[in-house]
Amino acid sequence: MNTYMNEVVLAVFRYFDTGKNPSREGPERFYHGFVEGLMVELADTVRAALDQIERKQYETVLVEKGIPRERIRRYGFAFRGKTVLIGGGFCDS
Repeated sequence: MNTYMNEVVLAVFRYFDTGKNPSREGPERFYHGFVEGLMVELADTVRAALDQIERKQYETVLVEKGIPRERIRRYGFAFRGKTVLIGGGFCDS
């Protein structure tokens, strides 16, 4: 993953993206901002997946089969390359 991110940074980021006279920590702060942006994007995707699960009431089939609502969990998955973010929890009553 580190090799891939280095390739992305070298291909996409220019000298001026990290500041005209970057301090020693400057490029690292920029990289952290870049990674944080990826995580925010993944979090938005997870939220959208959970919203879809709630909106379409996927748990209804399970409840109709006798599974107690308090045993049902909802999970949203977001992938970007080898990075994955999973969010979710119990089904609302």
